[in-house]
Amino acid sequence: CAGALLVALVALIVLLIGGAVLLTVLRVTLYLAAVALLVYDWRVVWPTMWRYRQEYIDHADEPEVANPALDQLNRYQSESATILFIRVGLLLGVILFSANIRPVMLIST
Repeated sequence: CAGALLVALVALIVLLIGGAVLLTVLRVTLYLAAVALLVYDWRVVWPTMWRYRQEYIDHADEPEVANPALDQLNRYQSESATILFIRVGLLLGVILFSANIRPVMLIST
């Protein structure tokens, strides 16, 4: 999905040369922020959460090891959900600021 949206944004920038530059920059910034959060969740939060999940499963019969692992798992799962909500908000911002896109009309005389 991120690749398709990137292609659409590049096409939009090409079509709006000399048009609404500020809104285009805002849309691209929102997109880049959403992609940065996607990469952060994918490369940092998810592997950490998975590691604590595996530790919890491996030591399920040892409460002194399993309970801290479960607490960390819940913490990182909550962080992942928060990142997801922020990404949804950023992508909704891209949609909101794309509502009135019109190509630049060149008038030839």
